[in-house]
Amino acid sequence: MSIYTHTKFKKLFTFVLLSTAVACINPHHDEDYLVLLQAEDMNPIEHSPKTPDLKISQYWFSHQVQKGESLYSISKKYNVDIKSIKQINKIKRNQIYFGHSLRIPKLSKLSSDKSDISDLWDSEYAQTLAKESLLFGKKSNTKGSCLRGVRIALTRSMQKLGMFPEKQRLFLGESAHFFKDWAINNVKELCDQYRLIPVEGHQPYPIHPGLIYVYHKGRCGFSKKYGHVETVVSTKPTMLCSDNCRILKSKSCKPDLILAPCKSCPNNNFYSAG
Repeated sequence: MSIYTHTKFKKLFTFVLLSTAVACINPHHDEDYLVLLQAEDMNPIEHSPKTPDLKISQYWFSHQVQKGESLYSISKKYNVDIKSIKQINKIKRNQIYFGHSLRIPKLSKLSSDKSDISDLWDSEYAQTLAKESLLFGKKSNTKGSCLRGVRIALTRSMQKLGMFPEKQRLFLGESAHFFKDWAINNVKELCDQYRLIPVEGHQPYPIHPGLIYVYHKGRCGFSKKYGHVETVVSTKPTMLCSDNCRILKSKSCKPDLILAPCKSCPNNNFYSAG
């Protein structure tokens, strides 16, 4: 499904531009975790040409268990081994139930060389995105339009690098939570349209300028209705920007999705299971 062509979202486009201005931060957030910065406290970002130590995430999509289905029949349907399904869903036994929502990995038995991001990482795109995110965060006087901030930074970055037409703007959906769910279930379209791929790294999670963090609604002190999205702009200190900028004081709360800028997309065979 293309995020551009969905009729429902096209009709709601004007409304969406307004709805992205809703609060991304829970008013009762943990002050130790969210330290918002004033413009004068935001320093220039450091240049980071080095490729981060990342690997491409194990993509998955949702499947609702139907009557008569088993792990065996579902594994055969999607050509994914049972062990992978049990592992991603944290299932210890082979029993599943009607109506149960299962995550189905799109990349089963992923080899280490296939998951390496070194050939895909776009340092210029990452650096431009970090700079544009910082510029918007510094001049923005609003708190609560995080998706708009990331959308504008992405649009400007892609336009500067000749990846997106001038005088047009990207559309990321109606909330950070919506964008997260769409990105996870449309990995190929995510890369084709935005040149972004889901990644993972060393525990607790990777930090590098240009990475985009997306949070589920209600997580980490963010909005219980809309979630949150932001871009890493610096590592010394760790600073993240969207509709404003903040210092990350604790890595105790892991983003639900991490997106990395890439210079090219994997071939079509990469997205199939098996």
